[in-house]
Amino acid sequence: SSARGIELVRLAKREGLRVTADTSLNHTFFDDSALAGFDNRFKLWPPLRSAEDREAIGAALLDGTLDAICSDHTPLGIDDTLAPFQSAEPGSSTFDAFLPAVLALGETLGANSIQAASWVTCGGANAMQLDSGTLAAGATADICIFDPTHSWTFDDSALRSGSGHSPWHGQTLQGRVRAVVQAGVYCDNETT
Repeated sequence: SSARGIELVRLAKREGLRVTADTSLNHTFFDDSALAGFDNRFKLWPPLRSAEDREAIGAALLDGTLDAICSDHTPLGIDDTLAPFQSAEPGSSTFDAFLPAVLALGETLGANSIQAASWVTCGGANAMQLDSGTLAAGATADICIFDPTHSWTFDDSALRSGSGHSPWHGQTLQGRVRAVVQAGVYCDNETT
């Protein structure tokens, strides 16, 4: 989540150490300026850093220092979402925004859609030495069916995650997951 941490990962990789690292979706878009209003939706762990740290994260994704982006989906109970900022637990619901936000990030950073998709597919799978995150012959059929034309506004009250608490509330996103195939089983996003 910090430029200093990224530099340590970059140095370790240059020295040939077997190091992998990811960043959270929230840290790629938001910085500590979002904390000015003490909105619990932005109380995260690790905490949001400076705009310079956020820019370093983008550069590290582009150059391969960071291997993946995680959702950091940490839904909270109602008590934590209503607590005063200093007493609230860190966390947020991010899964609903995950893919559209990652693809938007890729576009903002100048990455092509294949590179952006790799941050949430083969990047993490390779880092964890999993035989997944690819559409190769013989690989597990994990597929996301995505509609890039659908524009929508993120609304906490309509989340599927079980917690209406997200820094993405009110954000307009382009594209929506319509269905997934997990281990060969089709699951329609509209009915689940």
